[in-house]
Amino acid sequence: MKNRVHRRRAALLFATMFATVPAFAALPDGASPWTPSWLSTEALATGLAPEQPYLEDGTEIAIQGLGVDAFFAAGGWIEAPAGKRLYGAALLIDGEQVEMLAYRAYDVRGRLIEAGLVEITWSEGIAHVGDIRLSRPAARIALDAGEAMIRYARIEPITEPRPARRVLTRELPLEKEEPMLKNAVPSYVVTRAQWGARATGSCGSSHSPRYLTVHHTATPNNDSLSPAARMRQMQAYHIDALGWCDLGYHFVVGIDGKVYEGRPHARTGAHVGNWNTNNVGVSVVGTFVGFQPRQSQLDGLTDIARWLVDRYGIPKNRSAILGHKEWPGHESNSCPGLILNYLPTLVQRLNQSQPPPPPPPQTTILESFEQGVGRFTRAPTWSGSTRGISAQSFAQRSNLQAKNGQWSMQVMLRDDPNSGEDWFVRLLSGDGNPANNVRLPKAGGRIGAWFYTGASAVKVRFLVDDSDGTEISNAVTLPQNQWFYYEVRLDDSAQWNAWAGGNGIITASEVTLDAIVFERAQTSWDVYIYVDDVQYRRQ
Repeated sequence: MKNRVHRRRAALLFATMFATVPAFAALPDGASPWTPSWLSTEALATGLAPEQPYLEDGTEIAIQGLGVDAFFAAGGWIEAPAGKRLYGAALLIDGEQVEMLAYRAYDVRGRLIEAGLVEITWSEGIAHVGDIRLSRPAARIALDAGEAMIRYARIEPITEPRPARRVLTRELPLEKEEPMLKNAVPSYVVTRAQWGARATGSCGSSHSPRYLTVHHTATPNNDSLSPAARMRQMQAYHIDALGWCDLGYHFVVGIDGKVYEGRPHARTGAHVGNWNTNNVGVSVVGTFVGFQPRQSQLDGLTDIARWLVDRYGIPKNRSAILGHKEWPGHESNSCPGLILNYLPTLVQRLNQSQPPPPPPPQTTILESFEQGVGRFTRAPTWSGSTRGISAQSFAQRSNLQAKNGQWSMQVMLRDDPNSGEDWFVRLLSGDGNPANNVRLPKAGGRIGAWFYTGASAVKVRFLVDDSDGTEISNAVTLPQNQWFYYEVRLDDSAQWNAWAGGNGIITASEVTLDAIVFERAQTSWDVYIYVDDVQYRRQ
C-alpha cells in the first residue's frame, strides 16, 4: 500500500512538472482571481449559510464545502499582493489523501518556475498542515487537488523570505503540567498539557498587557475536529507553516465554549502584526462573517476576558478591548467577524459586578488520613481478587505527598515475579464489609478522591456495594506527577459496570464504598500512588 502511494505521488509530481502552462493576462489592481458572488447565493438556497464556502480575508483564503470545488475548478490560484513576491504558502487542511496535493509556481510573465507536491508536516486523522517553500520567489502559485479529498482549507501566502526551519512540531515533546505562578490560568481553562500541546520552551518576550484583542480562527463553525485536535492542528500550523515559535493566541474559546490555554499570557503572542507587545490575544473558533457565535462561546470569551482585565488592570473600555481589524494596518481584515458587534456588550458585562457564586455542594470527607488510615487498614494483597503484585506491596500513611493537609495514603505496588498477569489491585475499605463503611445516598451522590503518581499508565476505579452485588466504575488513567481528582456519579449508569454479582446499574437508594481499584499492565518497576481526601458529595 505504501509503495502504491509513493508511485502515485511520483506520477502526480511528474505530471505537475510538465503540465501545460496556462496563458493568463495580468489582473487589474485589486481584482480577485475568483469572485464567488454566486456561491453565497447558492449557499443560502441550499441552507449552508452558517458555513462560509469561500472567504478572502486580506491575503488569506479559506474554502470549504461548495467553495473547495469552485476554487480548484477556477485554477486554485494564490496571488502575490501588489508589490510583493511569493516565497511560499502555508496551508491548514482538513481532508484525506492530502499528500496528493500539488502546486505550480509562476513568475510575473506566466512562466512555470517550479512545481512539486505540498509538504505535509503534520497529520492527525483528517487534520493536516501543509507547507510550500519555494526555492525562488514567484508571482503566483496554482494548487492542484489531484486525488486529495479536501473538506476545508485555509491558505496564506508567504511574502517574506523564509528562514530555515528550526524543528517541526511533531518532533517536539509533549507539554507537561508544570504550572508557574506568573503563567497561572483559571481552574476552568483547559491547559496546554490537557489538550496535548507540544512544549516549545521560551517563546515571545515578557510584556505587561494593556490591551485585549479578540479574533476568530476562520475555521469551520460545525467543526468535524474535536476542540483539542483543532488546537493541536493550529499550533502545528503556526509553528511549521508560519514559522512562529508557538501558537499565536494566548487563549482560544473552542466550539464547545471551553477556554483553551495557548501561548503563556505573560509573553508576547503573534496575533496582531506590529502590535503584539502588551497585547493579549483571545480567539474564538469559527468563521463569524455570516454566522453568529454560540452563546456558550460568548460566555467563555467573557469569562477569560474578565480574568485577564482583572489580572493585568486592562481598562474595561472599547479603547483597550478591540477586534483584530480595529488595529492600524489591519482594517481590510474581517476578523473577528460578527463578534465585533458583541464587544460593546462584552465591555458592559466586564464592568458589571459578578453575582455571588452558588454555595458549594455539601461534601463529606470520608478519609483525610490526617489522623490515621481510617477504614483502609488492609494491605493491597489482602483481597483474593488482587492479581499480579507481590506480598511486599504495602499501603501506609505518608507525609511525602499530600493534596490537602500534611498526610495522605501511600500505596507501593511491587510486581509478583511468579505471575505474568497484569495488575488488578483492590485496596479495601472497611475490610470489604459494607457494615464497616458509611452509607452513601445514591440521588445526586458522587464519590471521589485525589490521586498522585509518578508512574505511567496507572488506572483507577471505585467499587461500591449495591443491593444486588458490587458495581465497578469506569477506569480513568492517572496523569503523571500531578494531583488528579477522579469522581463518579452514583446515579449515572453510564459510569458503572457489573462486577461481583452486580448488574452495572446502582439500584439501591444507598451504597457503601467497597474499595479503590488500581490497574496497570505488568511492570518490573515499583509503582507508588498517593491517595488523599476520599470524599462523598451531593449535588
